[in-house]
Amino acid sequence: MKIAELRHLDGVKGKIEVGDTELILTITPDEESHVIPQVIHSNVKQLVDQQKHLFEILWKKAIPAEQKIREIEEGIEPVETKVVEDYEEILNHLKYRIERASQRSVCSSIGGLQLVYNNFFHSYKKMLDRHRNKGSGREQGSSSTVRWVTIIDKESVDLVKKFLDAGIQMRHVRYLPPINFAVDNKYFDATIEKMEGGKIMHSLLSSNDSVYVNHYSSLFEQLWDNGIDAVTRIRDIEEGIDLANIEIIQNPQEGIKRAWNLIRTAKEEALIMFSTPNAFRRQVHMGVLWLLNETAKEHPDAKIKILIPTDAQITKTIKEAKLESPQIDFRIYEHGLIIRITIVIVDKKECMIVESKDDTKDSSYNAAGLSTYSSSKSIVMSYTSIFESLWKQTELY
Repeated sequence: MKIAELRHLDGVKGKIEVGDTELILTITPDEESHVIPQVIHSNVKQLVDQQKHLFEILWKKAIPAEQKIREIEEGIEPVETKVVEDYEEILNHLKYRIERASQRSVCSSIGGLQLVYNNFFHSYKKMLDRHRNKGSGREQGSSSTVRWVTIIDKESVDLVKKFLDAGIQMRHVRYLPPINFAVDNKYFDATIEKMEGGKIMHSLLSSNDSVYVNHYSSLFEQLWDNGIDAVTRIRDIEEGIDLANIEIIQNPQEGIKRAWNLIRTAKEEALIMFSTPNAFRRQVHMGVLWLLNETAKEHPDAKIKILIPTDAQITKTIKEAKLESPQIDFRIYEHGLIIRITIVIVDKKECMIVESKDDTKDSSYNAAGLSTYSSSKSIVMSYTSIFESLWKQTELY
């Protein structure tokens, strides 16, 4: 027969005994204080109700005694999520995690990489040595137990090489999530701080909750799969090879917004080749002439050239545009040369390609398809060559 229901709650001090009409509080002092324990008895209804409510809160937070006993007997660690803020505690916590992990996946800024090199590099080496000594039934040349995703640039090459030499696998990505994190098969640690120059974070989130562990393990795998091997990245940097920066933008509104923002950055030259006369008219309706005028005001030396395919009304359209923006050079190219993309090139360094999906629509957002951004020198120069070739061949308006 079950006499009572029992639950476990970490950190409980003292004792509450509360019934329907009275309560007994036992206050247990710290061992070092040498103060005699105190007992408070009361039948004041308000105080009794208050303590009953407090007990219910604690009861809901506690776990059944059977579960706690099973965790102890089976060596199961209770689920815990906490924030560590003490400097020494953060250092000790991370060292403990690293040296006892069987594998570790890290996503961090270069500042995080520097922090680890300054404080925990030896701990990672010990972890890797333990893995090598055990062998774990792996074949020679097997993958590292530590994988790292970061942004590798010229300034970080020497630091990254030290991690590679230690046996850590690394990959380069163009963008990092706003949180730096490390995850293994049991634990998750994270901070939103940049750790610039290798500074230790002021706050560290730590958890063994499977929700965190599984989510960030999945996020890391996505970053890893999309990354570039660090050895390849370093070779390209050292050899000065053009590293293509290409981005596909599915949302037409975002694509057009990016194209406008790109035009605003023009300091020397903005080349725009519209896919159709209607594409130009739609943009005029959205205010592109105002945008071009503002660009010319901010950068008076910047040349703005626009190519538009011909149709029956294009001469009239350009006359109206010239009245509003006399500083812009317009030219018309033959209808037979019509293409289905609008090209924006700025300072021969960056370009945006916007697909024309449905030219019958009145709105640019509805007419446009996907967009492509690139800062690849070879791609930008290819489109620049196309633009300049057509510019020379077309009618000067």
